Amino acid sequence: DESSSYSYGTDHAILKGEYAQAVPISRVRTLGRDADDNKLLAGAFDWNLLALAIDNFRTDYDPNLESTTRAQERADAILRTESLRAERGNLLVPANVGQELYDVITLTDERCGISSQKYRVAAIQTSYDRSRRNTQKLLLSAP
Repeated sequence: DESSSYSYGTDHAILKGEYAQAVPISRVRTLGRDADDNKLLAGAFDWNLLALAIDNFRTDYDPNLESTTRAQERADAILRTESLRAERGNLLVPANVGQELYDVITLTDERCGISSQKYRVAAIQTSYDRSRRNTQKLLLSAP
């Protein structure tokens, strides 16, 4: 739900773009133990991926998760972390001094059929060259 900081493809030019369909974890199960040594179980699901029959599963056991609330929080955090780690592509753009890590950007690239798609900037590599324009390579992840 975060608002976009910049719009590439409309307000800012795209010199080169490479886009990918990342398939992150779609299902997480966390296991813990309460004070009486009873097993605790919690899960988190990415229903959009599961609807596409993409079922990538990860389990996490930690005996220090002593309540179902903590186990559920861990499952949700793992699912979100894996979603953010999944690379969605990269852009080569003219250097933008205002671009910061983890900014949400809106991307429109009609050549690839992408229109007003939100991404998060996961990494920035700036190249300075005296003979041509200064550029930035932005690594994209999920918003």
